[in-house]
Amino acid sequence: MKKAKLQIRKFIQIDASSNKVWEVLLDAHQLSSWMPAVDQVLECDPEGEGLGSERRCQAKLAGKAGTIVEKVVEHVPGQWIRYAVIDDTFGMSKMFNDYSFQLSTAEIDGQTQVTSTTYYEPRNPFVALLNLIMMKRQFSSVLEAMLDGLKRHVESADWEY
Repeated sequence: MKKAKLQIRKFIQIDASSNKVWEVLLDAHQLSSWMPAVDQVLECDPEGEGLGSERRCQAKLAGKAGTIVEKVVEHVPGQWIRYAVIDDTFGMSKMFNDYSFQLSTAEIDGQTQVTSTTYYEPRNPFVALLNLIMMKRQFSSVLEAMLDGLKRHVESADWEY
């Protein structure tokens, strides 16, 4: 899958090693513990997240419940992982071509910076206008909540790897 146009990039600093962050990122079973939009992971690869693996999640976006299927299309262990949205009931695949997002890490001064980068192309001029007016802002809010949840989860003592 090609990378579409860069739409959104968000960062957060986590007071933990990158190894600890990756333990969480690569365990789909923990996703609903730190990603507010995900209610439940319905299916995932029992071996964990890796190139070609898929996960199907029950989620809520903009108050609407539905499912989303994501596939790992790029993965450089310890550096980044990119997921493509391959199916959903929210209409994202009808509005956008090549929707994908990437999570990457870098250790900086004893902390881990996590970067979330989202790529997609609006399918038509109307969706492009919606993207400018509201969609990009809504997606940004979801990403900020995701990164905040990841930070709280990784920094908490509620789990062990």
